[in-house]
Amino acid sequence: MSVDIIRILAVFFVVLSHTTDRFVLYTPLKGSISWNIIYYFNTLSHVAVPLFIMLSGYLLLRKEKLKNIKLFYKRRFSRILLPFIFWVIIYSGNDINWDRARVTIHYIQQRLWNGDVWHLYFLIIILELYLVTPILMRLIEKLSKKKKAILFWSLLAFSIFCSLLNIYNIDFKRNSLTMFIPYIGIFYAGAYLRTVKIQKKLIPILLAIYFFLPVITNRIGNGVLGAFIVLNYSPTLLPMTLSLFLVLKNIHQFFRKRLLSGYIPKVIAFIAPTAFGIYLVHALVLDRVFSYFHLYPWQIHTPLVFYAPLPAILTFLISFLIIVAIRKIPYGKYVVG
Repeated sequence: MSVDIIRILAVFFVVLSHTTDRFVLYTPLKGSISWNIIYYFNTLSHVAVPLFIMLSGYLLLRKEKLKNIKLFYKRRFSRILLPFIFWVIIYSGNDINWDRARVTIHYIQQRLWNGDVWHLYFLIIILELYLVTPILMRLIEKLSKKKKAILFWSLLAFSIFCSLLNIYNIDFKRNSLTMFIPYIGIFYAGAYLRTVKIQKKLIPILLAIYFFLPVITNRIGNGVLGAFIVLNYSPTLLPMTLSLFLVLKNIHQFFRKRLLSGYIPKVIAFIAPTAFGIYLVHALVLDRVFSYFHLYPWQIHTPLVFYAPLPAILTFLISFLIIVAIRKIPYGKYVVG
């Protein structure tokens, strides 16, 4: 159940992040109380992609998963590659709808090479991590417990180092072949933390880290969404992700009765399989939610902080319904997971 909770929360954070981006970038709002509150929640939600990647490491870096490497690659790539191709075509078509002259074969090739494929860049990262999974697994098997800990901290330090390189205009995200490199440590962290159990008294401390670090992040970032400090592997975002992952991974141990009571398990089990599909489709839905319901920042005259979450909630619910419908269509699961 913890895995499903992480999936659902991570995909909602993706939607919330992309929703609040538009309010954070709305210049007339900058510096106001509403802007600072929205910016805070925007940063809280930036743990979405690293949560997904940690969860992948948690689930896949296991010896039993890699007994047959050929089968591993077949299953993993068939689940990701086909949706990636399908949705690149869909989003390219969406761009054509907005700007026919701009979208050419060369334009698409450049976006693929640069890893600038909308929010689908995550799929490139995960595919590349799948490629190195058997290599990483063989390395882990040979290591002692102490050396695994050293590898864990070393890879995390390297991820943070990669974020600092952005200060000097060195960015691994600029190329599809290198964009996965800073995430190797996050991927391995999911596996390393799998056996780490925390005491209930540590939960407030971990949550305090998660909720406090956005204050420092925003102080440094100052509304610049491309700043090094808001990268998924920055000195603040990485500890936030690790803290939240530890809490969510162990949540069933401390709140088993509440989580297993009533309709909660059924609701979680029903929503979780649609998480990947929601991730894929939400950007299309979000544009139309903003437009149809007139929820762009400049269209709202009351305190924006009360309206900022609304597009995210509507987008999440509509995307969920769309994915449920697509999954009922023959072969629909092949393109939405």
